[in-house]
Amino acid sequence: MWSVATRRWAARAGSRHTQASALVSHFSTSGESKDEKLEAQVKKWQQQKPEDKTKFLSVQVDRSALKQPGGALASNLPVDLPQGKSKENSLVHVLRSMIEVKGPLTVAEFMSRSLSHPDHGYYMKKDVFGSQGDFTTAPEISQMFGELIAVWCVATWQQMGMPSHIKIVEMGPGRGSLMSDFLRAAKSFPPFYDAIEIHMVDISPAMQKIQQETLKCEPVEDKTAPENTMRLPDNGPTVRWHADFANVPHGPSLMIAQELFDALPVHQFEYTDRGWRERLVDIDFEDGGDHFRFVLSPGPTPATRVYIGREKLFDPSTALSHVAETHISGVEDLKKMQETVVQRLDVADVTGTPVHTPQAQVGDKIEISPVSIALVQDMAKRISQSGGGALIVDYGYDHPSELSLRGIKNHEFSAKARS
Repeated sequence: MWSVATRRWAARAGSRHTQASALVSHFSTSGESKDEKLEAQVKKWQQQKPEDKTKFLSVQVDRSALKQPGGALASNLPVDLPQGKSKENSLVHVLRSMIEVKGPLTVAEFMSRSLSHPDHGYYMKKDVFGSQGDFTTAPEISQMFGELIAVWCVATWQQMGMPSHIKIVEMGPGRGSLMSDFLRAAKSFPPFYDAIEIHMVDISPAMQKIQQETLKCEPVEDKTAPENTMRLPDNGPTVRWHADFANVPHGPSLMIAQELFDALPVHQFEYTDRGWRERLVDIDFEDGGDHFRFVLSPGPTPATRVYIGREKLFDPSTALSHVAETHISGVEDLKKMQETVVQRLDVADVTGTPVHTPQAQVGDKIEISPVSIALVQDMAKRISQSGGGALIVDYGYDHPSELSLRGIKNHEFSAKARS
C-alpha cells in the first residue's frame, strides 16, 4: 500500500493532537474567509525555496504485503545465499527478474535478450570485434576477404545482365571492414560501382555509428532521402541503415551474410524417455560462479510441438497467400506464427501427449533456429521476385553436431551462463 503525507508543520508524534486542536480552534475563531486562508497558504508555499519544498513531501511504503526474499520461506528464517557468484551486472539482473516472473526462459529468448536488449545487450553498446573485443572475424584479418566477395558480386551482376541499379545488402556488418574492402575493389569496375546502392542491416545503433566511421560516410544533401541514409566520399553510392531486413526495399539485390547465422537464437531440445523436452534457462541457486543453469521442461513446450511435433497451430496456406499479396517477409510470418503459438500453448503442457520421434534415442540433442529459417526464406522470396543472389559464409564441423552454443570472452571459450 502506498500513502503520501504532506507535512505543513514539523510535529512530534506526541503533540499532533494538541496542534490539530489548536489549528481547528484558530480556523473557527478567525474572521478570515476560506478563500483568504487558502490564498495565504498558497502564498506561503510559493515563497518557499525549492530545496525547502521537498522537505514538506514524503512517501511512505507499506512493505508488509510485498514478496519477501526467500520466496515461500518464512521471513524470519535465515536464508543462505549462494556463494562464489560473479558480480551481477545489469543484464543478469534483467534476465533474473524475467525468470522470477515468467519462469525459465527458452534458450532462444535467453540468447535474444542477452545479445540485443536495448539497454544492456551484448551488441548494443560497444565494439566487440578485433583484438580489443572478444573475437575476430575474417574481414578483420585480411582485406582479401572483402575484395573476393566484391569479385563474386561483379560476376553475378554481369550474369544478371548488368542492371543499372542493384542493391548490395550486408546483414550483420560488424565494424564495416568487409564493406570497406568490398567498395575499394568495386571501384575497379566503374559500371558496377555506379550501379550499386548499399544497405546495411544491423540492430545495434552503436555498431551502425562505427560502420559509418569506417566507411567515412557523409550526410546526404537531398532532403527527400529516406531516414538513416548517408553517402560515400566523392559523391559515391548511397548507404542506408536498417534494423530489420524486412525494411530493405525490394529490387534486384546481392545479399551478403558473413558469420550471421551462428549468432541467431536457437531452441535446444533433448530426447528423454518421455519424448522430446526443451532445454530452458533457469536461475542457478547453487554455490558457484554461474548465475543461470540449463534445465529440461517438465513437458512439451510450444516450440517442441511446433518445431519437432509439427503441430499446426495456424494455417500456413492462409499465411503464405497473405504473403503473396502483401510481400510480408518470412520474419513477419514467424512473428505471426509465434503469436498464435503463445496464445494456444502459453506454458509447458505437463499432462499433454509427449512428442516422440521413432528414430530418436534417449540422450539425443538437437538445435532449431526458426529465425534463421525465416530469414533464409525471406531472402529466397526476394531473389525469386526481384532477381539477385545471396552469399552466406559461416563455419562449422563437416559432421552433424548436437548443441553448438558457445560463449566467448577475450578470445577464449567461457561459461555460457555466467556473465
